[in-house]
Amino acid sequence: MAGQLHRGLVVCLCALAFGCRPAGPTTQEEFVSAYKAAYATGKEDEVYKLVAWIDDVLPNLQDPYDGGYPARLGHRKAIKWGLTANITDGKLSTVEVIDVPEQYADHQITPAPLYWLKIVTNDDGDKRKNSGAPLDIQHMEIEIPVIQWKGAHYFYGSPDYIVESTFGFTK
Repeated sequence: MAGQLHRGLVVCLCALAFGCRPAGPTTQEEFVSAYKAAYATGKEDEVYKLVAWIDDVLPNLQDPYDGGYPARLGHRKAIKWGLTANITDGKLSTVEVIDVPEQYADHQITPAPLYWLKIVTNDDGDKRKNSGAPLDIQHMEIEIPVIQWKGAHYFYGSPDYIVESTFGFTK
């Protein structure tokens, strides 16, 4: 009996030491580095792995999106766009930790954000096509909270966050 208890304890300790660590970054520095590395790959899917969507984090909510499914798609697209703008031909200008933005100071966000990031990207100049018309995304920024979920840090993909951009249309 004591031998089984000892073996069980050893197995638990090994699992804790080697196998039960979170799959993602667990500090602010690790998370910012992970985002920069994912952005540098030029692959949007690498960035999307760092987003925890509200309906996954809080599956028991009725529907946090005003407008239902179409609104959900629109919000997700805006967040994805804010995090990956200019990913193939632009540059990540800044990733900075910021105070809670004023417009969210009175929001009760669940789970509570660990910190907020402001991400700014700028276009290096190449024009891209969007629906047949040349489109130059010159500047994109997003202010988005980071939460802890499943033991790791993630961008919180919730419908509350604003993506700002400026566009230069060419003829």
